[in-house]
Amino acid sequence: MNFMSSPHSIDSLQRPKSPSVLHIAPGLEKDSIKRYVEQLVGSLRKLDGVYDQDIFYLDKSKPFSSYSKMLKYVRHKKPDIVHIQHEFGMFDTYQGLSFLIFYPWFRLYCRVNGIKTVLTLHTIPDKREMAEIGYPGAVKGVITKFLPPVYFFVNLYALCSLSDANIALTEPARSVLEKRYMIKHSKAHFIPNGIMRFDLSVRKEIVASFKKAYGLAGKKIISLVGFAFRLKGYHFLINALPSVVNREQNAVVVITGGTLTPMGKAYLESLKRLAKELSVSDHIIFTGYLKDVELRALLNITDLYVFPYSYKVGDSAAVNLAINTGRPILVSNIPAFADIIENKLATSMDPSDKEELSSLIVKYLERPPRRVSKRRLDDYFKRNSMETAAMLHLKLYESLLKR
Repeated sequence: MNFMSSPHSIDSLQRPKSPSVLHIAPGLEKDSIKRYVEQLVGSLRKLDGVYDQDIFYLDKSKPFSSYSKMLKYVRHKKPDIVHIQHEFGMFDTYQGLSFLIFYPWFRLYCRVNGIKTVLTLHTIPDKREMAEIGYPGAVKGVITKFLPPVYFFVNLYALCSLSDANIALTEPARSVLEKRYMIKHSKAHFIPNGIMRFDLSVRKEIVASFKKAYGLAGKKIISLVGFAFRLKGYHFLINALPSVVNREQNAVVVITGGTLTPMGKAYLESLKRLAKELSVSDHIIFTGYLKDVELRALLNITDLYVFPYSYKVGDSAAVNLAINTGRPILVSNIPAFADIIENKLATSMDPSDKEELSSLIVKYLERPPRRVSKRRLDDYFKRNSMETAAMLHLKLYESLLKR
């Protein structure tokens, strides 16, 4: 079901009787999904008549202990709906294997007690992406070609089949959920990832200190923002970098965000090796996770954002963050970015074509375009606001409780 299938305004949506909802989110302070849930719940609480929107935080380091506490909390709160954010690496270091074991028993308890369950799926990999994300455990050899697709198919099919509703954050992702994972149309919903404006204000002395700390004075800065893993395609940018620095010797790539998984750490190490092989190590800076004030400093001095993702479906909080700045953005020509490309908030490119990528980077560094106007940014954020997402969530909750 597509909750964005017909044009509407916030005021035209009927405000349903608000249910009691318990949201399940990752507990890591750095996790963007945690921040997303807190923003969503904040918007839900601001709506008229909304009550008892609560959050339970999972502890990834102790998954089964955390699930036990979650079940006890559900017994105590007795919510009408349990809404779980799902990302494979969010639950444990084995791509969500522990949650796959726990969820059928939890779903049985909810069904017996009349509690509806909803999953928001932040990653719905297609066949090729399954192999690139990784696999549970440390299996080596030929079997790694076959294990990831089987594991991810079984994982998502089982979880989504058991749930009352599943939310995809883009329409292409919802389509993959139905066609590849064979989830019923009545259980597959599209609600866009609500976004909020980001405060970019930061004192000049902090910006100056940030530049000095990372040697960025006088540099033309290309930023890659967000946690790193292979599907982000950072290696495409590094492969294109030699051609860039031949024409723009002051160009520097800043990779910020670090990673939260062992596979992500391995990927970052592979990027450093690749940079060394291509003799561009001096033009790449790995900052790791930045505090908010440091991130604002970077956003204020970035000349160009590049998102060479190899996702075919999904959404990106990091891209939405970059849009706040109004500065030039290069994104992969994938369905997830169709809206911002159509609205000329970003320029599309094929990340695997290093000649095209390097040419576009040099073009924007040499002749920076005007910033996106405040009016166009305001229009974009209004159409994709967190309040809109909150209203669409309430419509879904109400439809579930009528069943």
